[in-house]
Amino acid sequence: MDSTTLVGLAGIAGTLIGGGLGVAGTLLAARLTTRAADDLATRTARRQIYAACSAALLTFAHTTREVTRLLADRVNDQQALLTALERLQANQAAVELAAGAVAVEGPPSVMRKVEKSSRVVANFSLVLEGWASYDSETNSSQGRDLARQGRREVTGMQEIMDRIVEEFAAECQRTLHSKRQLGRYW
Repeated sequence: MDSTTLVGLAGIAGTLIGGGLGVAGTLLAARLTTRAADDLATRTARRQIYAACSAALLTFAHTTREVTRLLADRVNDQQALLTALERLQANQAAVELAAGAVAVEGPPSVMRKVEKSSRVVANFSLVLEGWASYDSETNSSQGRDLARQGRREVTGMQEIMDRIVEEFAAECQRTLHSKRQLGRYW
């Protein structure tokens, strides 16, 4: 073969290799873009689910303070107390619903925090409802003792509730804002 033919063949081979590398680069870029888009969609969904659960926990905590205030001040407005207790039950149901969504979405570290939160919410509801029923029986010495015990338990439970809400929010933030490892999408 003469030199012109060899140069032509080398040009054709170079074009084929360059085209193959271009196709491979395009496919790799598409794969990375798809994974990044999937990751963004997952993070967005988690953010919404975590936000809904945090809002439900904060609303429940606010309602517990309202019920506690009504009971501690010994407000004689039974209708206000009944309304607050109904809101407490509705907020507890909202926490349980949101916690279920978080448990499905994961990851396990957040799931453990939301399970702990749900247990605290259920226990706190029982304590407050018990205090309300004891408070209605304060004419007896046993009723007064139970009401005092309820007040002590509520003070401790409120501190636990505040800490649980903070721990859940912190774990959600860690999950949503964790650093990515290089090469994760390869």
